[in-house]
Amino acid sequence: MLFELVFGRVMEFLKRDFEEDSVKIEVYKDGLRLTTFEGVLELVKGGEYTVPRWLADLLAKKGYVKIKDARIPVESLSVLAYNEETAYSKPLTNKLKGFFYMTMFKARRDLTEEAKTTGDLSKFEELKKIEDAMDSLLKSRVRKLVNYSLLPDVQQDVEEKLSEEERYLLKTLRAIVALWKKKVGE
Repeated sequence: MLFELVFGRVMEFLKRDFEEDSVKIEVYKDGLRLTTFEGVLELVKGGEYTVPRWLADLLAKKGYVKIKDARIPVESLSVLAYNEETAYSKPLTNKLKGFFYMTMFKARRDLTEEAKTTGDLSKFEELKKIEDAMDSLLKSRVRKLVNYSLLPDVQQDVEEKLSEEERYLLKTLRAIVALWKKKVGE
């Protein structure tokens, strides 16, 4: 129960960090102004800017901007999953940047909503491919993270390939294993 409470709180911090993460946007409308600590910033139609994700989402919902790097193409995601699956007993093969899983799950939610509103069958097919690739990738990488959690130290090159969510998961798994060893030995 306490673990769930702590885990939930830490996940809230991860989600907050995800929302504060910078994303690129392309402006669709003229006359858009943002007030910052430095003053008023006027966003020019057709211009590209980097803003926090929460702001990009807000502006995108209102139709002012398009988020540029919101979704990894399904083909690239499938390649990532395939590489991890085929290298079953090898170290992590792919480097996942930033908040990879949160970004992909958000993209999946957005695509689901888009598919429902448009009724476009190709969106449903793309959604199925994304879900399959994410499932394969998660299973492969989590299996490897569990193995890494049992090692005394994790190599730097492995650490560099972890997404932000995986870093947290690995630290949590290592803490659980250490606590379990301690309690079993009492």
